Amino acid sequence: MSNKLRRYRIGKPGGSTSYIHPHYDLGTLSQGLGAYRRAIWHYKKEIELTGYYKAHYNLGVILQERKRYRDAIGEFRKALRRNPRLHEAYNNLGYCYFHLGNCEDAVSAYSKAVNLRRRDPTYLTNLGRAYARAGRYQEAVSTMRRAMVLAPDHLATRTVLGYLLLERKETQSEGIRLLRAANRSNPSDPQVLASLASGYLNLGRLQEAADLLRKAKGLAPKDAFVLEQVRRSHRRGRTLAGAKAQRVLPE
Repeated sequence: MSNKLRRYRIGKPGGSTSYIHPHYDLGTLSQGLGAYRRAIWHYKKEIELTGYYKAHYNLGVILQERKRYRDAIGEFRKALRRNPRLHEAYNNLGYCYFHLGNCEDAVSAYSKAVNLRRRDPTYLTNLGRAYARAGRYQEAVSTMRRAMVLAPDHLATRTVLGYLLLERKETQSEGIRLLRAANRSNPSDPQVLASLASGYLNLGRLQEAADLLRKAKGLAPKDAFVLEQVRRSHRRGRTLAGAKAQRVLPE
């Protein structure tokens, strides 16, 4: 493969022009085919030749998928220096910070994504999650309600809002209603099942919680949220009913 592929300009009908970035295009093709090492090579070559912001962004996506979050953050920031309105990069920055446990940085990045795309329920849901992780409960609920207005059937939005509402006694019934609706439309989603189980645990309905958690764990045995709800069920079970409850709940 030639190292000398450089961007070039082509004319369009009406007299406008567009630039072609060959290494970026080959990187995108390789990434789509799952040839990630080749994609990385092309993106780095495009960056070396032109500094094209989309090459930085796509390279960051690959690094993020490989859980190299700090390296991905560097690429997203470079992309944003060249295109400060690249909302996808802010959203991905938020994801990386969230998974590194930097909750306030995640809130900041997700907020910038939302400011650029105010009617995107996914971005709002991500921001709501970050607020919740940062302990900013009211802001989390308010953000999730905004997302619900925009997309009342959005699965992640209903699930996250429902789970948040379980934390307050006065909103528990609304939370369970949202999670039941999510479960009816997506009966095999492990996070929905585990969230609904959490609601039943709060109400002391151990058998129903146990059945949902067993199903969730069977579908996603390594999911961190599901495993946390299983551990929580045992703590809650000890509080509610002692040793008898432990025989009901999943291992």
